[in-house]
Amino acid sequence: MADSASASRDMEKFWSQRGAKLHPWSVGLMRMATRIRARAVRRAGELLQQLDGRGGDQSKTAGDHSFAIQPTQRQAASDAGMSERQRGLAMGLR
Repeated sequence: MADSASASRDMEKFWSQRGAKLHPWSVGLMRMATRIRARAVRRAGELLQQLDGRGGDQSKTAGDHSFAIQPTQRQAASDAGMSERQRGLAMGLR
């Protein structure tokens, strides 16, 4: 019984020390991942903003009448694999 308790304390100490070493490293990775995700959401919003809700392309000038069928924002987001929540988040960050 004493060996079991001693082994348990040793394992707790081992993982406690290991966690203390990993914590600062993992915090840095989480911050980096958060920045990358925020940039991706902003860029998705920029790309979806180029499409208007009727399927036209807002980036064209008024004199250029392009009749190519463009997808709507909802269709483009769906084709890209975005959920409604992701689309709303990206469009809200314009």
